[in-house]
Amino acid sequence: KKSKKKKKKKKKNDLDDPMAVSSTVTRLRDNLVHDADFVVVPEAVWTALWNWYGGGPALPRTMIFDNEAGRKTPELYPMEFRCTLDMQQRIVREPVSTVLVACSKIATIDRLASEAAAAFKLPRSAVRLWNNYNADKPVLLSDKHVTIEDALLVDKQSILVEPRLSDGSWVRRTLPADEATGGDAEEEEDDEDEANRFDEHGLVVPQNGLVGLDNLGNTCFLNASMQCMSHTTPLRRYMLKDFYLHELNTNTRATKNGVVALEYGKLLKKLWSRTPYSSVAPKQFKWMLGKLRPNFKGHEQHDAEEMLGFLLSELHESLNRAARRRAAEEQEQQEQETTAAKDDGDAGKQKEKEDEEDEDKEKEQQKEKEEEPKKPDAELALEQWQEYQSKNNSIVVDLMHFQVKSTLRCLGGPNTAKDKEAEEEQGDNEDEEHEQEQEQEQEQEQEQ
Repeated sequence: KKSKKKKKKKKKNDLDDPMAVSSTVTRLRDNLVHDADFVVVPEAVWTALWNWYGGGPALPRTMIFDNEAGRKTPELYPMEFRCTLDMQQRIVREPVSTVLVACSKIATIDRLASEAAAAFKLPRSAVRLWNNYNADKPVLLSDKHVTIEDALLVDKQSILVEPRLSDGSWVRRTLPADEATGGDAEEEEDDEDEANRFDEHGLVVPQNGLVGLDNLGNTCFLNASMQCMSHTTPLRRYMLKDFYLHELNTNTRATKNGVVALEYGKLLKKLWSRTPYSSVAPKQFKWMLGKLRPNFKGHEQHDAEEMLGFLLSELHESLNRAARRRAAEEQEQQEQETTAAKDDGDAGKQKEKEDEEDEDKEKEQQKEKEEEPKKPDAELALEQWQEYQSKNNSIVVDLMHFQVKSTLRCLGGPNTAKDKEAEEEQGDNEDEEHEQEQEQEQEQEQEQ
């Protein structure tokens, strides 16, 4: 009996599978079907059922906002983290163990630290956490108030738990907070010649650009798009020489205060100032994208073309020269309208009068267009392009926007759709002339 007890005890401590769930959150099995394998009920209903029939255990879940559904839903599968005691700590004499700690993605880093400390039976004040996604360069999670989601932590990733020394100090050297917390702290450079990568004006002296982007969890779509843009030479030179700062739109809500161009500029400088064959973690850029477009917030896979289109569109809006001119014109027009309204003493009548004048102008312009002879395609194309550029004028338009002409050819004959339209117009004109002749003949008969 004693030998059996010892074997059981040994089996309990054996870390063949070193994962031991240490959390108040009980994990559901994978691939369960809602309303078939389980149902979700409010806490009051569950308590009533438990009082009547007993059972358990309780499986409480946090309510989170689902962007796709547009409402709050229970978080059935909270995030899990492989928490490991820091190997550098010599005060830990027992074998280093790893536990799984589960937390909601909207929980704070402080809550995650509390759960990890409880798992290793340490006080909360005696531990701090390190993001160990990149094992070669762990990053201190210094902002305890940021959420797990905003810290860009990945499900089942590694977290280092560093215990405090008996004298209150820490053994591991503190690195800057990095972009994982959403801060602006820069990563520490290991190269001694970093200062030689910037000229006397503080501009980047480009290296060869052979710098990678760390995968933050299914972010291949982001990395591929960024590398394509990074190696578009005219756009890269425009950004690295800080030309974009002179065309930045920071005073309109539509451009998100120019944040896309600013963050893209920062990331591009890192890619072209680092030692070749190193890598950069685009955490701040990913965090910014999630704020602007919620479906980029998590760690799901996305299409690289969709990402590239979104990024170019936002970059265009941030650097649109026409937007600045249009904003100034609208402000001037508003001031003029306000002055005119004050002079008239009746803003409503003034507005109606202006609307009527605009309608009359549009009708006149439409009539003039109809009476004008048809213009050559080249002239029409130039007018349309100038009209387009009056609203869209940026480095993105200069490099990547263009105008195309499409022609449809009928399969039944050599005539093009364009010729067909001309024939139809000619036929319509002949019909109209014939009708006019008939009307004139009828009028003459009536007069007689």
